[in-house]
Amino acid sequence: MVVQPGAKNNQVGEVMAGRLKIRVRGKAVDGMANRALIEYLSKLLKVSKSKISLLKGEKSRQKLIAIEGLDSLTPLGLELS
Repeated sequence: MVVQPGAKNNQVGEVMAGRLKIRVRGKAVDGMANRALIEYLSKLLKVSKSKISLLKGEKSRQKLIAIEGLDSLTPLGLELS
């Protein structure tokens, strides 16, 4: 996943080079973009924020996340394989 911080609105972007791009309003300061990403994904996927973990990329635009109990990626425009 590639995260673009400081966007005008939170939104799911396109898949580029096999990575989903997500734009978040949070700035890349003091973890605000990471918190914005988790909050946005939580609302979009209808899972608790505690079920979303940032595994890799805390200070990078490229992130690896884990989401417990996720049945569908349809709200992101993707399918689970």
